[in-house]
Amino acid sequence: MDATEAARREAERIHQAAVAAGDDPWRLLDLVRREAARRELDVYTLPSGDSQLKGGRAAFDSQAGIILYEDAGSEFERAFLIAHELGHVVLEGGTQDIVTEQVEPDRSVEDAPMGIEKVLDYGARERREIRMDLFARELLLPRSVVRHLHVSDGRSSTDIATRLGAPLQVVQQQLLDALLLPEESSIDSFAIPTAALTPQGNRTVTS
Repeated sequence: MDATEAARREAERIHQAAVAAGDDPWRLLDLVRREAARRELDVYTLPSGDSQLKGGRAAFDSQAGIILYEDAGSEFERAFLIAHELGHVVLEGGTQDIVTEQVEPDRSVEDAPMGIEKVLDYGARERREIRMDLFARELLLPRSVVRHLHVSDGRSSTDIATRLGAPLQVVQQQLLDALLLPEESSIDSFAIPTAALTPQGNRTVTS
């Protein structure tokens, strides 16, 4: 298993544990904020361009244990920024300050370096950020979940995107990954609980 797939599996495991603990899988901003709280991290939103963001869209302060993100875009976009920073904490240990300049929620898995040719084409920072974006997407909508919603529940990608408040291309990319890539997940039986399907009315690394 390569590092990118291992990161996605870990994100899926975290999502599953969060839902089992009672988090609503349709309320993504709440889900990632609660996950941060479980890791004793504070999360604060700031206006775009705030000096504390250091020119980025989100940041992680390792000494203070704080995730900062810009108050812009949809709830999904804000949840994705937090999930991206959580990726740095989960996968890298949370010992470095991080500034995230940009994210790509609809990245293709083909972007991930999985062989010597790809590794040579990407710098360390690019490889890191690809992995964090894929981690974030998996944390918000695991492949096992989108597969279950589509195959077992008969939900279209448009329906899933509408209910999540997510961009259609993000859901479609995750569904493509779920249906076309080798099924490596160890949590294949995991699905959103039926009751949850009804919506309720000190070194800085720049990434």
